[in-house]
Amino acid sequence: MPTMPLQPEAGLRRRKLAAALALGPVLGAGRGVRAQTAAPEAPPEAPSEAPPETPPETPPETPPETPPRAASPPAAYAPDTPLGTQADGQRLTLGDLSGRAVIVCFWASWCPYCRAELPVLERIQQSTSKDQLRVVLVNTESGADWRRVRRRLEGHLNGLMAHDPDGQVRKAFSAPDSVPYTVVIGRDGRSYATLKGWADTRLDWLVGRVNAALAAPAS
Repeated sequence: MPTMPLQPEAGLRRRKLAAALALGPVLGAGRGVRAQTAAPEAPPEAPSEAPPETPPETPPETPPETPPRAASPPAAYAPDTPLGTQADGQRLTLGDLSGRAVIVCFWASWCPYCRAELPVLERIQQSTSKDQLRVVLVNTESGADWRRVRRRLEGHLNGLMAHDPDGQVRKAFSAPDSVPYTVVIGRDGRSYATLKGWADTRLDWLVGRVNAALAAPAS
């Protein structure tokens, strides 16, 4: 059965997803993320004594990151490539998802850019049959943090949640220490894209690479 290409303008924009999925409130602010609220204004002081006020620092819209790229030549992944440990303790491998395109995203709950990308990946999964595509969300945090986050997300995601407690999944994909890091794998087991970091401007590019992965012949 032919695969229907994903359409970037057919509801995949993150601003349309946030209200529907509400993953931000589900995940919470996370560790190390400052709330973007203005500080209370200090009482006025004498001009001769008060130092000039430094304007609040505005966080960058996008993190410093490597531009997205299509893998060339595409690298092939073996069926036994690990994808992490699931909630029931079972180890997931790429072979378990044979014949499907796979999006693997390394993420952490404290990362604001991860929390921006997850609703996009969730919408991509909702838009595509699970017989054709699986999104695998690989959490890189400690066991305690993973269990907490997993409980919060249960029932909110169609993607597969997995944990990388010993770094073996990250090693298998040569993933950097920073998150998010996303790999798009075709139905033929080859890599079609890697993406370090996230910005909404990359959505069209990501959808194009996912479509290429879906169009690949199944291995």
